[in-house]
Amino acid sequence: MELKNRVVMSAIGTHESVESEGRKSVIDKLIAYHVARAKDGNGLNTIEVTAVDKASAPFGFLSITEDKYIEGFKKLNV
Repeated sequence: MELKNRVVMSAIGTHESVESEGRKSVIDKLIAYHVARAKDGNGLNTIEVTAVDKASAPFGFLSITEDKYIEGFKKLNV
């Protein structure tokens, strides 16, 4: 991977997903947040904590515990 610069944004718990149905999905507001950071000059954005199993899915953070969440992550990574 080649980055435009060495500015890296570390993972930040935005809790933006709390506004989504089920409180764990990527939503347009979260995508807009990361787009704005990229426009500010970040070479790499790291998204927030994401649960990979239902037992550890924290409230208000992203989840990839079910296939229904995949489309949101695809949209975020375009």
